[in-house]
Amino acid sequence: NYLRHVYDYFHRQLRMRKYLMADETRVQVLNEPGRNPETDSWMWLFRSGEDGLPPILLYHYTETRAKFHATSFLQGFSGYLETDGYQGYNNLPDIKRCSCWAHVRRYFTDAIPKGKEYDYSLPA
Repeated sequence: NYLRHVYDYFHRQLRMRKYLMADETRVQVLNEPGRNPETDSWMWLFRSGEDGLPPILLYHYTETRAKFHATSFLQGFSGYLETDGYQGYNNLPDIKRCSCWAHVRRYFTDAIPKGKEYDYSLPA
């Protein structure tokens, strides 16, 4: 609670940027009131892009992975958002969705038959 104002300041600054990156990952919270320790929760990461300004990275905890969490966190942001393939980022208002090249690269890697990784005659 002591740092809430600092977090809110950086949250406002983050949404003023024109290029952001986002990802979310499953976490388990062992002693959360009213929830089983086996229940999945989500930690979202939002990061500013390489725009010449100091980077901003913010974590955002939620109990679910529902789309409205991303919509709520990014409210007021207008620009490019680089993400993985999670559908929850689709059709966010005033946001142009970009794909993460690391995730796209996986499909090219998967196209190479096993045991042929160093056979450069293959199109993949």
